[in-house]
Amino acid sequence: MYCDYLIEFVAVARNHSFSKAALELSVSQSSLSRHMKSLESQLNVDLLTRHKDGVELTDMGRYIYNRAGDIVDAVEDIDFYARAHADTQSIVVGGMSIFPALIQALMEQVKDLGEKFTIKEDMPSDFDEEGITRTLSDHELDIYVTLSSDRRLQNLDSSYDQILCITTPVVAIMEATHPLVKEIPLTAHDLSGQTLLHAQSDFDGEVINWEDTKHLLREFNVDYHSKTCSLDNKTDMLVNLGNEVILLPEAYSGIDMLRKAGKMVTEIDGFTKQIVCVYKKDSKHSDALHRILTNINVVFSHSDSVIYD
Repeated sequence: MYCDYLIEFVAVARNHSFSKAALELSVSQSSLSRHMKSLESQLNVDLLTRHKDGVELTDMGRYIYNRAGDIVDAVEDIDFYARAHADTQSIVVGGMSIFPALIQALMEQVKDLGEKFTIKEDMPSDFDEEGITRTLSDHELDIYVTLSSDRRLQNLDSSYDQILCITTPVVAIMEATHPLVKEIPLTAHDLSGQTLLHAQSDFDGEVINWEDTKHLLREFNVDYHSKTCSLDNKTDMLVNLGNEVILLPEAYSGIDMLRKAGKMVTEIDGFTKQIVCVYKKDSKHSDALHRILTNINVVFSHSDSVIYD
């Protein structure tokens, strides 16, 4: 009621007339006059000076008018947004790790394609070692997100579609005092002789497939030492790493946390991973998901940048 009266007051003040404001608002002049008297009573001030040629603002009326415009604009924006999204449905995205770059790309595509969807994130608390299909079903996910090296992708049948959406560099994370910092930009050869931490998730699934990484290292004839660290205890990654180096996909959501902790994060030339989206072909949103996902071709590089090809 109060907002409605403010909207009407702004119309009266702008038109300097009850009759013109009533016409604009599609209300009767008598109702509008009653509403203005009620608003003045609620505020306990005079807002309008009435005369035969129309109305003028009092000093207090002018003060409130200058500030009420922003409120009215906000109310109208909220009303428009609510009406526009009244029929909007949600696309629920989940996986072992939700990559912010992918969420951003999905939202951009939904907007560009004019699709009536909102994007919601859901990080399943349990990890199904047997396959992705059960996780999609149990958590009512529309899209499951993982890396192309996820061995469970091999178990999907033809009723599921897999779309490569984002290419993300593998980055080296180390202390700012690490000797390798002086060698930036890094190549695979710079990793020779280093102790590389193999990062695992808290679901006992690999965030970055170590077999794939070892294959990359072998291609470059890199001689290195390896250890395992767990991402379920992020404190371990925030303390002093000494001379050890963590390898992670740069699109991993925990990268920003490590940067804020003062760690040096740098790309390794030639090391990349691909992020895959999986959805069921006969799901209720399958046609829309296909349109949205096939339009995403993103190269993710550096802290927050998303570059569309």
